[in-house]
Amino acid sequence: FAMQILSQAQREGLLEKIPVLQPVSSQEFPTPAKRPLNSRLSTEKFKAAFGTQLPSWEKGFQDHFQKEQAT
Repeated sequence: FAMQILSQAQREGLLEKIPVLQPVSSQEFPTPAKRPLNSRLSTEKFKAAFGTQLPSWEKGFQDHFQKEQAT
């Protein structure tokens, strides 16, 4: 997600160069709460209830970023 933010900022001319990101696993970054291995949320109930599929997080991010740039 951080890479997506930085890449978009560079495309929009807000960032000259993308810094090097160092991925960190959950084991390398301990927290008091145990984290699930897969924390993605299912949108199937939303789709069933409203008859429409939510956009991917990438599309949602892109739309939000463009909306913020317009304001």
